[in-house]
Amino acid sequence: MKFSSKVEKCGQSPMRKFHPYAVAAKARGIKVYHLNIGQPDVQTPPAFFEAIRKFEQPVLEYAPSPGIPELIDAIKGYYDKLDMHFDKSEIYITTGGSEALAITLQCILDDGDEILIPEPFYPNYNTMVRTCGASITPIPTCPEEGYHYAERAKIEPLINAHTRAIMVTNPGNPTGVVLTDDEMKMLVDLAKKHDLFLVGDEAYREFVYGGEPLQSFGSFAEEAPENIVVIDTVSKRF
Repeated sequence: MKFSSKVEKCGQSPMRKFHPYAVAAKARGIKVYHLNIGQPDVQTPPAFFEAIRKFEQPVLEYAPSPGIPELIDAIKGYYDKLDMHFDKSEIYITTGGSEALAITLQCILDDGDEILIPEPFYPNYNTMVRTCGASITPIPTCPEEGYHYAERAKIEPLINAHTRAIMVTNPGNPTGVVLTDDEMKMLVDLAKKHDLFLVGDEAYREFVYGGEPLQSFGSFAEEAPENIVVIDTVSKRF
């Protein structure tokens, strides 16, 4: 049987490639630290498990198409507290951050399109982009510069007629790089100037350690409502 040309271009995930080596190392008694898994050491709220234990709905029905109203209200309230105000119609519920990313890229990328992403990046970005028929143009970084990439002179020359979007993970995965407010403004300005989507994958937004305010591209949504897409998830918090 033949697979699609798009999936053939994806290649195997590095995480899948390394898995048998990790299993073999454990079998030899070697301690393995799974840095490939974004699983924070944060306790899941007891209310979550309590709700599951007390679930008594006789029929597990489909949720409303836009999402469960109470959940949408809770998410809107969360962003309101961060002084980011979204209409309920602007909030889309998915089963996880990865599904939200995949759906977003399927909505904005066509065959032959390009998307700019700082490298190194989350490996599944490659799969998500390739299955859209598009390709990643990496924004190069290096450890000697602290994986810094948010410079206009470094990014703007990479934009061409095929570029449709810029996607960044903030805080960065796997580098941990956190954008400053000025750097975020620069990226928003580039997106507006070149009519690009700016996708902010903010799965790790709440991981701050020095009392800094939470940063989000949602803060610029009123300034660039047609350009900005914010990806959020509770999986890295609970």
